[in-house]
Amino acid sequence: MTDSAGSLAVLVGLAEEADLLRKASRSWPEAPRVIVGGGTAAAAQRRAPDLLGQSPSALLSFGYCGGLAGDLRPGDLVIATQAVDASGARFPCDPHLSGKIQNAAKDLGLRLHSGAVASPEKVAADPLEKQRLMDSTGTIAVDLESAAVAQVAQGAGLPFAVLRAVLDDAQTPLPRLAVSAIDERSGKARIARILLGLLRDPGALPALIRLGRARAAAQASLRRLLVRPLAL
Repeated sequence: MTDSAGSLAVLVGLAEEADLLRKASRSWPEAPRVIVGGGTAAAAQRRAPDLLGQSPSALLSFGYCGGLAGDLRPGDLVIATQAVDASGARFPCDPHLSGKIQNAAKDLGLRLHSGAVASPEKVAADPLEKQRLMDSTGTIAVDLESAAVAQVAQGAGLPFAVLRAVLDDAQTPLPRLAVSAIDERSGKARIARILLGLLRDPGALPALIRLGRARAAAQASLRRLLVRPLAL
């Protein structure tokens, strides 16, 4: 990392991921341009081309991910070596950009993993789905945006990197209620839908509480890293 953020365009899945990055980058010499994907793979594919507005120098996939490898825990950081799309196509991340992020994480003593990241068409929500995805792709983590960023970067001849924090580990199901509550247009959680879901199924509450704790851990790791500008 250096003292300049450069011209960086970032795709996230959720509005809260965008808010976290925007707030953290207020003190950077140049804040990144952030696009919200909307929390689905289809929405990410539609919005990823917007990253090329304002002629960025590099692209980044940022936010939460699901752990596939057994040693990933909530709050761990993942810096991808490549992104793998739903068809199995592989897109190598830029080693220079990824290396700078990785070195900064190591300097800060953050728990870090490096490996391929999968971007399937749908969320891998339960342990069996996660195991199948890892076995079929050799990936260590999963998110819905990284392949979309990779495809746009390849088409534009731009370097790209993936920086993610683990939200749900391989053994923990991602609550379906939390997934279905995301508004695809805004990337925001629809609280009314969550509350209605809890009225129908109060037993879902413990899983949502666990998710909230994991979310806090993931956000804390990202905030610690973003104290320094993400340099090109």
